[in-house]
Amino acid sequence: MSSERKPSLTTIFLARHGQSESNNQKLITGQLDVHLSERGREQSESLARCLADEPLAAIYTSALVRTVETAQPTASAKQLAIVSLPALNEIHLGVLQGRHRDERDTQAQMLWAQWQADLWNYRVPGGETFTELAQRAGQALEDILQRHREQ
Repeated sequence: MSSERKPSLTTIFLARHGQSESNNQKLITGQLDVHLSERGREQSESLARCLADEPLAAIYTSALVRTVETAQPTASAKQLAIVSLPALNEIHLGVLQGRHRDERDTQAQMLWAQWQADLWNYRVPGGETFTELAQRAGQALEDILQRHREQ
């Protein structure tokens, strides 16, 4: 009989924030700090129902209000504090944030197309690359995994 111990798994549930007011207006949000729309609040309640039977050890969000609002019903139901980490914030989209990416703003439309053509490496002026986002958020995820090993 082997004394080898099977590694226990850590389970992470990932959820995108609910619909925001900027989503309603068809604006590029990035790191703009906007609230959820009415539909987004309904989605956050639905998320809480989906996770009702799941044992959660912690709830982490980005530092953006729309993510905290999305997590709030679950946190209340589970009686857990929300831990907000800026490292989990959405990608910073620089000069595109708050603008339309369609024919209403042709300059933004052009920058959006350049970004879409090379997501991992293109930097919107004033923003960050997906590679930088992945490094930032990846490190935060590693820290969370270490903190909650086998939970």
